[in-house]
Amino acid sequence: MAPYIKRALFVFTICLLFIPGLTSSSEFNPNYVISDEELQDWSSMGRGEIQAFLVNKNSFLANYIGQDINGKNKRAADIIYDASRAYKISPKYLLVMLQKEQSLVTSKNPTDRQLDYAAGYAVCDSCSFTDAKVLKYKGFGKQVDASAGIMRWYYDNVKTEAWI
Repeated sequence: MAPYIKRALFVFTICLLFIPGLTSSSEFNPNYVISDEELQDWSSMGRGEIQAFLVNKNSFLANYIGQDINGKNKRAADIIYDASRAYKISPKYLLVMLQKEQSLVTSKNPTDRQLDYAAGYAVCDSCSFTDAKVLKYKGFGKQVDASAGIMRWYYDNVKTEAWI
């Protein structure tokens, strides 16, 4: 083996030993994923930025028109934007919820059920989709609104509700 290859392997091995320690800035804490300030940063994305994000992801939601909580037909980006403003909750959080619950940010052809229960609000593992309590929140606009609304409720009631 040529001396320069041995030297290169030695340097590479040393780098493997020391670089991971230099790059890891902190340990992951599963109890701290996002700060309260970040989750409540309702101005973190504008209406156009939400739409551009959905377009950039080639998301079905980029062209989706659904009913908001008032029954008006609106683009998904507008529904997300309006809910984030109404409840002072980050639109980034809402986008994450839509992806986490129903893969709606990356889905190319979601089912009606994915759209109807977009944020997973009021749907438990053992709940029936015909239950009146579940049907009350059926629909993309209702799901986004309720998801933002419950987070605002938690923040507004954290000091008065011991269980939060």
